[in-house]
Amino acid sequence: MNSYNDDFEALEPPKELRRDHEELVRLSEESKRETDELVERLRRAKDPAVAVQREFAGLLRSPTFKRSVRTTRRLGLDECLEVGQPPQRPKSS
Repeated sequence: MNSYNDDFEALEPPKELRRDHEELVRLSEESKRETDELVERLRRAKDPAVAVQREFAGLLRSPTFKRSVRTTRRLGLDECLEVGQPPQRPKSS
């Protein structure tokens, strides 16, 4: 897991958000496994460009992806669904 996931997992959310938080941590781990499998399929592909298009479309239809989006929105973390560079984390003092 990367440090963003580690930081998110380490949070102690209020009781009313705890269930969704735990679900999103679990879904993140599941998504990482699925992504690792996807990368292996791309490495074995005869035509990587076609494979990327096919795999990306499949990823968007994935039940794990759909549950992650719903749970992320329930937690009010819509900005986490934006594509792009992650924001710079403030340096600890």
